[in-house]
Amino acid sequence: MGTPAELRQILDMLTTEPARILGLPDYGLALGGRADLVVWQAERAEEVVSALAACRLVVKAGRVTIGLVRSVTEPWRETT
Repeated sequence: MGTPAELRQILDMLTTEPARILGLPDYGLALGGRADLVVWQAERAEEVVSALAACRLVVKAGRVTIGLVRSVTEPWRETT
């Protein structure tokens, strides 16, 4: 499970496939569907799995439930 296509398949196994198996109505990206969304910080979909991309935003039923703010401290740049 290391090719880009296989990594995208793993992502589907974690996202859309469980919803399909459970028979959840209106899953997936579609007009009028539930507003459930997870946003990862990655350039390509396969990086979500292979690089353990940071989760940046989670929206559940149209409401933001998790919003990640990442900050970097560079003590050598700070003036005293």
